[in-house]
Amino acid sequence: EIGLTLSIGISDNKIYAKLGSDLASEDNYCVISGLNKIEKLPASDLLNVGTHTYEKLKSYGIYTIGDLANKPLSYLQAILGKWGETLYYFSNGYDLSEVSLYDADYEIVKSIGNSMTAIRDLYDMDDLKLILTILCDSVSARLREQGMYFKTVHLSVRNKKLEGRSMQMSLKENSDLGKDIFETAVKLFENNCDFSIPYRAIGVSVSNLSFEKEFSQINLFEDNIYSLKQRKEELALEDIRRRFGYHSVSTLRVMEDVELSDFDPKEEHTFFPVSYFRR
Repeated sequence: EIGLTLSIGISDNKIYAKLGSDLASEDNYCVISGLNKIEKLPASDLLNVGTHTYEKLKSYGIYTIGDLANKPLSYLQAILGKWGETLYYFSNGYDLSEVSLYDADYEIVKSIGNSMTAIRDLYDMDDLKLILTILCDSVSARLREQGMYFKTVHLSVRNKKLEGRSMQMSLKENSDLGKDIFETAVKLFENNCDFSIPYRAIGVSVSNLSFEKEFSQINLFEDNIYSLKQRKEELALEDIRRRFGYHSVSTLRVMEDVELSDFDPKEEHTFFPVSYFRR
């Protein structure tokens, strides 16, 4: 009646059902009754196995969903960390979460963040700002996907001796801008840390989340004012990355060290607001 097409996936778990909806032809359905039907499909067909992750899997001889499902959990954890556990469950269809009604009450997201361990030690602010740029862009993109704003920025760092430190700072008004997250994270680091020992891991998260933008009285003598122009710029970057891939557009800072910036935080570090593995 309205010209829309529909593809349906049917299985005994959500992960395989999602895969079935991708495999079904237009206005048709696909039934996946077990691993044997999909084990020869490329691992990249599985939920949340993107290009970068698939390339890494192939470097370990993992090409198909069957290869992924048949690897020991401990092996996948060793090469992919916590994300390896997730892919082990996904490939085997181990999803025990219940199907919720469309108007069910979901848990409110309390924080959104990203962290990563760099491929080498971070020796100066240039290294730190490169990593922070990528992480903060990812966090702000996730915020906007949830339609949320933050007020508090959290920064965690760990040096090469595995000594960790966490700090936080709140803004005067809430925001969803990656620029605000980045500038606050840099300020936190400069006020609390130095490079006497090189750093290896960085984490950025935001909290005090809300669904509405709170506007405060503008102060003529302060520059820290929510910028609608900046928001349009960040939305434009997100749209380009969504259409052409994460690395299709980057800031000059990120391109200064391609090896250090060669990761996609949103693809490789996915945070689900509602757990897939709730028992």
